[in-house]
Amino acid sequence: PLAIFQVWNGGFVFLGGLVSALIAAVAFCKIKTQPFWFWADVATPPISLAYAIGRLACFLNGCCYGQVSKLPWAIFMNGGPRHPTQLYASLWEFGLLGFLLTQRSRFKTSGVMFNVWLLLHSLGRMVMELFRADPRGDLILGVSLGIAMSVVLAAWASFNIVASRLQS
Repeated sequence: PLAIFQVWNGGFVFLGGLVSALIAAVAFCKIKTQPFWFWADVATPPISLAYAIGRLACFLNGCCYGQVSKLPWAIFMNGGPRHPTQLYASLWEFGLLGFLLTQRSRFKTSGVMFNVWLLLHSLGRMVMELFRADPRGDLILGVSLGIAMSVVLAAWASFNIVASRLQS
C-alpha cells in the first residue's frame, strides 16, 4: 500500500490526479473562503472534455489497449485485434459531457453536477476497465486500481448526491 505514495514510479494517472486536485481544491477554497461545490460544478465540463480528449490521445499513442477481440470494430493494436477501450472511454465521456451540458439547469444545488459526473464517470470507468488488457500493476482485492478507486469515488459521489437531496 505504501507504493501508492511513490508518485515518481507512476501513479493513479487520471484518477490519482483527480483525487489530488480535489484535495488541493478543497484546501484552496478553505483558505480563500470560496464555495468548493460551486467551483467543482464550474470545473466539471472542462474536466470531462479533457478526459475525453485524453482518451483519444491514449488511442493514438497505443496505450490503455483492450483485450483481444473478434468484434467487427476491433482495432489491430499490440499484436492483434483488440477492444478499442480508449475509444469506449472517450465516447462515454463525450456522452457524459453532452448530458451535463444539456441538463445543467436541472442541477439546482451546488455540487450535484460534479457528483453526478463523478458517479457516471466512475461507472463508465469500471466497465471500460473490464475490457482492458494493458499492464496496470498489481490487483487490489482481485480488481485493478482503476476499478477499486472508481468504486470508492462512485460511493463518495452517491453519498454526496443523497446528502444534497436531504438538505434541499
